[in-house]
Amino acid sequence: MAFQETVITALIILAFSSTSSGVGPPNVYVSRKGIDSESCGSKSQPCKSIIQAVKRVSFGGFIYLDGRGTLEHPYDCSNPNSSMDCHHGIHVTKSLTIKGIYFPPHVLCVAGFHFQWIVNEQQNLRFELSGIHFRQTPFTCKDCNRIVIHNCSFRDTERTFIIETQNISSVQLDVHGDSSFRYNSQCFEFLLFDGCREQNRFLEVNITNTKFEKNGFHGQKDKRGAVKILSAAKNMLDPVYISISCSRIKFINNKGPFISVNVPTAVTNEIYRDIKLHHNHFNLKDYFANLKPEVSLPERSLFSSHSRETRAKFIRLNCYDNKNVRCIKVESPRADIDIQDSRFSYLKVTRHRGSSLSLMANINASLRITNSLFRKNKADIGGSLFANSPKGFLKIELTNVTFSYCRANNGCTIFVGNNRSGPHNLFFRLRNVTIDQWNGYKHKCEAVFLKMEMSS
Repeated sequence: MAFQETVITALIILAFSSTSSGVGPPNVYVSRKGIDSESCGSKSQPCKSIIQAVKRVSFGGFIYLDGRGTLEHPYDCSNPNSSMDCHHGIHVTKSLTIKGIYFPPHVLCVAGFHFQWIVNEQQNLRFELSGIHFRQTPFTCKDCNRIVIHNCSFRDTERTFIIETQNISSVQLDVHGDSSFRYNSQCFEFLLFDGCREQNRFLEVNITNTKFEKNGFHGQKDKRGAVKILSAAKNMLDPVYISISCSRIKFINNKGPFISVNVPTAVTNEIYRDIKLHHNHFNLKDYFANLKPEVSLPERSLFSSHSRETRAKFIRLNCYDNKNVRCIKVESPRADIDIQDSRFSYLKVTRHRGSSLSLMANINASLRITNSLFRKNKADIGGSLFANSPKGFLKIELTNVTFSYCRANNGCTIFVGNNRSGPHNLFFRLRNVTIDQWNGYKHKCEAVFLKMEMSS
């Protein structure tokens, strides 16, 4: 008898725990014609709101948004059963996938989606968005392990994705399938906080078949661009290993950088294939805010890396007709840069160094450029290329490279070193390199200027 009572009591507790823990169906359907209830979510009885679907779906489940009728009446943050939810957005603490069906659904949720991992939760927090049009809908992601975006569009949002990491050691972002970002101020911002002590951090960013157009025209000047990775730690972070892979991307008519890494303890491994960057620019008042060419201004470079060690490869990069903004800037103690089959043309940073590439490495750097063209580029120093490793080792190899119509005050095409300190050891090799039609602004200048550190 006592055994039966114990079994019955245990079953009651188990049933109560399952209900209170929010275990729901693995698939929840949402339609503008649906009705929110405690049992909604089937195909025949869909929910009406996303927020109710999030409450109903099980951990790791799927929410299917019916796109019919959402162009005129997009999904929002509201819950018909509560007047408060719309003002606070949609809060998610479980892994899930939100996918559009029938037609791409439209979502307008000004208060945004807020994903947050519960500390000490055994399962990682992951989410995927697929086939959805988002407008004025920001996302904040705190300690999300993986974010997948497939065939989605995002527009008219000040800061589209803010991804914060503090209590987890690895984060992965995947964007693919003809996704697009238009009329936003900033698309992705990674903020690394100092909460994950005594562990190395790993950040992986993969972006393919994506278009960024007309972003960065509004908002703060330091909150513009496509992808920014920043250290927000009060103390020095442990090593952060950053992997970036981008391919088949168009970055057109934007204000702000395409990729910006500013993590002093990071070791990066970056590869870019088939990237087109053109007609990107900055306001002249932003450009002339600081006239000293020595001052680090990564916001004026389409690619920038400030890390402990940078390894970056560019294959078939087409960077042209970008005004008042440099193409590539690297500032790291150690750097390895490889550029292949690329084109840099009509670039202009007349008060700064190296319109195509500015490379500064205090310890050692290697720069290899093959089968590439530099045409009609302008800078104050180093019309197309500037490189220096003050009192360090610098290796430069150029093979099958053409420079045409480049201008500068010093080093019309290439400038190595600077007036204060150049590399202590320099390996400089040119193979089948053509330089023609170079000239200075007010006087003649050397096509290639090399300045080394003299041994005492």
